Amino acid sequence: MAEFNNTINGLRDAFNSVEVVPTEFERLSDIYHLSKPTRKISVNSEFTILYRYDANENMVQIGPFVDKDEIHLQIQSNKD
Repeated sequence: MAEFNNTINGLRDAFNSVEVVPTEFERLSDIYHLSKPTRKISVNSEFTILYRYDANENMVQIGPFVDKDEIHLQIQSNKD
């Protein structure tokens, strides 16, 4: 768990203090359409973090850590 937390902390540092927005996975589908473009960042083989770009082009985390198998293919970054 410590290694996982270190990975998360490293990602947050890399993206300039990503804002964490707590929400249940079941509600994320409501957010997808409001938060495009969305980027997926894989932490390891089990978890993925979802981000969107806000009006200032900052990346904001839009969901909890969820099992990658539950994330659909249409949720992909269309911005590099």
